[in-house]
Amino acid sequence: MHRRAFLTCATAATTALVTTTPAAAAGRWRTGTTDVQRLRETLHQLTRTDQTQGGMTLERAAEAISHTATAAVNAGGCSDRTGRALYAVAADAEAASAWYALDGHRTTSAAQHIDAATRLAALSRDPYALLHAWNSQVHYALTTGRRADAMAAAEKLSSLHAVRRDPLCRSLAHARIGTAAALLTDRRRAEAAFDRAHETLTATQSIPRPRWLGFYGTADLYSLHGKALRVLGRPQHAEAHAHAALSAVRAGYTRDRALYRVHLAEAQLAQGERDAAADTIRQATELAADLPGSARVHTALHRLAQTMEATR
Repeated sequence: MHRRAFLTCATAATTALVTTTPAAAAGRWRTGTTDVQRLRETLHQLTRTDQTQGGMTLERAAEAISHTATAAVNAGGCSDRTGRALYAVAADAEAASAWYALDGHRTTSAAQHIDAATRLAALSRDPYALLHAWNSQVHYALTTGRRADAMAAAEKLSSLHAVRRDPLCRSLAHARIGTAAALLTDRRRAEAAFDRAHETLTATQSIPRPRWLGFYGTADLYSLHGKALRVLGRPQHAEAHAHAALSAVRAGYTRDRALYRVHLAEAQLAQGERDAAADTIRQATELAADLPGSARVHTALHRLAQTMEATR
């Protein structure tokens, strides 16, 4: 489905949330589990579009889902359980909006969405919604160069209930701490955190999780670890991790595949391997042609080209 047509459908779906239920048709506002699931599915469709094309034009569609969910709660007529589920959807939608805003370099808007996600997640009392919000806090701080803030947010992330009970979330939290520690040049803490992240990921159990967590797994962990190794001055090891990430990336994650190639090229350049880096950049550029919605990828490629030129 083309992006514009999909966004139109997504907006229509959120607008029509409860007007299609029997209770609404009878003039009574009653929101139930089916309506929550419908909103979640619409949000998931945005996530899939983001993975394949980039997300910088999806911010308003995700924001509309949040507004629809909170409007349904405030209209009354839903159980406490449904109300909390709607707050969780709204929190996830705001966190997604922040991600899409960052993909388009709109940092002020991203910060506003993250504040909303954190507030709504608290209202939902959903452990995974809180995880989503605080993971967004870490990502925002890393993206905007706030290294101390990134570490503080990562430590908060590590304290959450979802991290204590779910090995996948625990691995993610260790990886976030490792990334922040590398940027703070704390080599020992970074290496220890990534060791724990890998160890915990291998112990991950197959349990029900929200679909937004699908981004994190072996490929993403290798990518994060590789970037940290490059920051710590170990480009050869960073290159090996970038290759491992590319080997593990799943089908459909086009932006991740392009970014992993950017990271690989950066590691190759750091070792003086210009020819190999040039070939890797060419491959990443070909992938980027299918990512019109990711300014992050195109900016990364532009900066990489400048680095190549500067090292002639």
